[in-house]
Amino acid sequence: GGRLEVGLTARAGEDLDLECVSEGGNPAPLLSWRLRGQALPLSEDQVDKRLPGGLWRSVLRLKIPVSREDNGAELECVVEHSAVEEPVSTSIQLEIFYPPRVEVNTSTPDPTTEGTTVTLTCTAESNPPARITWRKLDATAGADIVGRSSTLTLEPVVRTDAGTYQCSAENELGLSKPKSVPVHVQYAPVIVGLSASGVLKVHTGEEKVLRCHAEGSPPPSIQWLQQTQSGEVLVRGYEPELRIERASYAHQGSFVCAARNQIGEVQSDPVQVEVHGRPEIDRFKAKTEHVLNLGDDLMAVVEFCAKPRPRATWNLGAVGQAGRTVELIAGSTFERF
Repeated sequence: GGRLEVGLTARAGEDLDLECVSEGGNPAPLLSWRLRGQALPLSEDQVDKRLPGGLWRSVLRLKIPVSREDNGAELECVVEHSAVEEPVSTSIQLEIFYPPRVEVNTSTPDPTTEGTTVTLTCTAESNPPARITWRKLDATAGADIVGRSSTLTLEPVVRTDAGTYQCSAENELGLSKPKSVPVHVQYAPVIVGLSASGVLKVHTGEEKVLRCHAEGSPPPSIQWLQQTQSGEVLVRGYEPELRIERASYAHQGSFVCAARNQIGEVQSDPVQVEVHGRPEIDRFKAKTEHVLNLGDDLMAVVEFCAKPRPRATWNLGAVGQAGRTVELIAGSTFERF
């Protein structure tokens, strides 16, 4: 019969010295080694020694380097002899100790949306079992430990959870090379800063700048919207900074900063722009001539802008003959011509 006379454990990278010994046969048997069922090349020749009584003692030594892949593998010594039809064998199972190696993955596609659940998994391959540590990397504060189990669950995930998570494992033989997984969290825009609020007073011809700071993931696009006094909504700009170079009464109204990305949109509180200046007639709406028949009534309307509100009068008479004119207060009537 055959027997193995060496220990069964080793560290990865070491060499195992093994002996397969067969005693009692005649003639001497043929010995060989197999690993995982595959024949191994011989590192030394078989040594046969004749014992008293005419029987043989045969020894076949094997020197083999082992790695983590050999853990749990079956190593066999095979004995072939002319007195038996089938080869006989004896085997041992190798136990190889090695430091950890980790792999990481995430349960959800990256990026993810705020409010969902994200599970990070770290698988450590080692013998003996390793202790797992999760860290969240920070460019300024270093790395904070956030977990010590194979899974790290962010539920619900929020924008402050975004970052790089690193897993490492350690056992008695060493520390693994860390592996990292990024977590990108998308969320709807928020307005975090506005350069003005409430009522913004500006004089005609003056320059004013409105600034809007919005955050979101992905980064939001910006629009400046103005609602005029007539209710019309105008787009005034597409940048975080809106520059009113020469203020006019056309800028009178309510301004909002609108931020939008693929997750959602938000508008700032309105800024009421109040334009002050001397009176200006709306020349596009002013009618400069009226043709009437004798005896007709005439209602003359002129629109103008001013702040503060001015006193408005009408002068009735020939142009350039101020001494022969009649002054009317706005809203009054005059006798029929």
